[in-house]
Amino acid sequence: MESFRYATLFFIGMLFLIFPAGFSSAESRWKLISKSDETIIYIDTETLSHQPGGTTKVWVKSVPRIKALLNLDKFTRKIDKQATGEEHTKELLEIECRNRTYRKLDSTAYDKYGSVTSASGYNDKAEWRAVSPESREEKIHTSVCTAKDIRKN
Repeated sequence: MESFRYATLFFIGMLFLIFPAGFSSAESRWKLISKSDETIIYIDTETLSHQPGGTTKVWVKSVPRIKALLNLDKFTRKIDKQATGEEHTKELLEIECRNRTYRKLDSTAYDKYGSVTSASGYNDKAEWRAVSPESREEKIHTSVCTAKDIRKN
């Protein structure tokens, strides 16, 4: 029994030695911006770029949430809400911080296997829209425009 415990600890330790960068780089790249009952929103801190004209471009990842009925907590009897981590959408937004406007330049949807299910294609002529209060875009605007350097957060 003692040797099994040491073997298990050794195996777990080796996993952390072999895979440390793989776990941390994906997690640190996508910064959590917002969680709701329907969606989890992340922004990509590695491709966030402030443009010469005063705008900022940022990739936004939206992951739908599900009510996992099979994961009902036995003690509290509450439904465990989890991100599927599979199907998601990535959008490239351009944001004008001073004018509180944004436009969607690109959008791609992925299925649970990582295959593209739809894509809009790049459109640098997209219409500018106002950032409405209490919206997903306002949360993104606030995160991108108020942080001095979001990549360090």
